Amino acid sequence: MDGQKRIFVLIALSILAFYPAQSNADVWDQIKSKTYEISGKAASLFKSDENHTLKKMGELQNHSAEYLTIKGQERKAPEKSWFGKTKEDYRQSADEILKEVEATLFDEEIVGLARTIRDRNKNIKGLEDNIARLRESKILALAENKEKEAKETDQKIAEIQKDIQKLEADIVEIEKTIALQFKVLGVDMTSAQINTLCMRIDGDDIIKSVTMYQILKEILVHTQNLMTANSDNMDFVKKYYGVYVLLSETIVYAQTKYIKKNRDVWILKLEVLKSQAENVARKTRDSLADITDPRRSSVLERNIESNLFTTKVIDLYKKELVRQREKVEQARKQAMQDVIVAWSSYETASVSAELVSTIDQADKAFENIIRMEVPEIVVFENAAVKNKFSELTTKLSMP
Repeated sequence: MDGQKRIFVLIALSILAFYPAQSNADVWDQIKSKTYEISGKAASLFKSDENHTLKKMGELQNHSAEYLTIKGQERKAPEKSWFGKTKEDYRQSADEILKEVEATLFDEEIVGLARTIRDRNKNIKGLEDNIARLRESKILALAENKEKEAKETDQKIAEIQKDIQKLEADIVEIEKTIALQFKVLGVDMTSAQINTLCMRIDGDDIIKSVTMYQILKEILVHTQNLMTANSDNMDFVKKYYGVYVLLSETIVYAQTKYIKKNRDVWILKLEVLKSQAENVARKTRDSLADITDPRRSSVLERNIESNLFTTKVIDLYKKELVRQREKVEQARKQAMQDVIVAWSSYETASVSAELVSTIDQADKAFENIIRMEVPEIVVFENAAVKNKFSELTTKLSMP
């Protein structure tokens, strides 16, 4: 197995945390697994910055030394104590370090791409609403023979349409950037698929996990080179194993955080939104008995249908998040086994080649997981469901 592939094995751990699960057949097609292949010709997302990478690597080494010390103290600490620190105290300190490491591995310039696309789409929707209002004004102007006013309205509409085209062009460029990230992973994503991905509440998290690839690859290349160069110095070798431990622990930390956010934030918000929609539908239905005008009754009935449709989409969204959480939980079980291997390698640290050997042994298992986890995002065919997903994502994103 070539060096590039060995490097990927650890990188793969970072990708397992956030990939979406299979979707309901009425809205999504079956997600197809893709075989993940890495070659020396893989496209780079960013221009390699040696100093930038070495700086991040230095930060990771500093973090790993502190992390390993705290974990050693945790093992010796009691479960409960009136005066000294407990195991829980040390666990919290260790998690703070993992949080910093996670931030170090993310590229701050592109982690908000999905959010940016959502903002652009929101702006486009607002401009389209303005056009709809202007068209109503034009109809009224023509009805009153105000041709000059109608022409001015046409000009305003044309200007707004140009603004929409600029925003759409901006979205296309952002989608190209995201597509390049997935291209590095061997996954071809169309513009429509990326737009669908960015509608999901977890779109940011998925893209974050992908952006970790480049910096992880570069860090691990340098780590492997330094370990080889210092193979006769066991203090250095042990330090490099410490980085391996830290990266493995960070993946589990990221997965755990995602699972908690999925279960305790997004799912709960969906339940609240569903309850609100059901309450509105119920009150509106009760009000129908007091309405005698058919026109008003028709409006109320449409409102009821709209709220019932909202509850159905919420149920679909909830199923998506639950499926994804279950997959991440499965991936975390695998990643926790890798943590055990990493700690064993660190504590043994008998020969410098052991790390490469460990990666070789884990290669097949990781590749099988990747085949299961890397999805092809399929586009919504139902425009109404697509719009409702987008609305719900906006609401779920609110603090």
